[in-house]
Amino acid sequence: MLVDRPHFVADYFDPSTMLSLHARQSITDAEFITVLPPFVDATRRRARVHSLVFSDGGAPSLTQRRRLFDALGEHRRVVRNAVVTDVSSVRFVIGAMSLVVETVQVFSPDQMSQAMDYLGYTIRERRDALEQLALVAQKVPPGRFFAFDRAAEKLKLSR
Repeated sequence: MLVDRPHFVADYFDPSTMLSLHARQSITDAEFITVLPPFVDATRRRARVHSLVFSDGGAPSLTQRRRLFDALGEHRRVVRNAVVTDVSSVRFVIGAMSLVVETVQVFSPDQMSQAMDYLGYTIRERRDALEQLALVAQKVPPGRFFAFDRAAEKLKLSR
């Protein structure tokens, strides 16, 4: 794992897919600085980059999002962000943001198929993503990240 804290986990499936699990607590600046450079680097080397986020309410701060936006520059167009959450405040913020930023959409944990469609995963990428999510499900104990737990249950990932 790139970052493994009680409230935040981040890693890559491959060079083009970043996975983030957020508890209720938001990501710290130190954690954000750890994940920012590899993510920005991936956007400069790849034709498309996926960001799959499971959130129980935690998220990057406004300052962190601005830093990301500035760091990505024109490369931000290669990123597709799927945020999976049941938290109404997160759904509202991401829903509003998606009206301006066309590369981010919000999904419930029951909509994993739609999230993968939105990310533009090929059949092989879906299979690879499911395999990686299964590995994460085995490493992250149930109850640590509720949105991920619900999605894992929907995807029938063993825990």
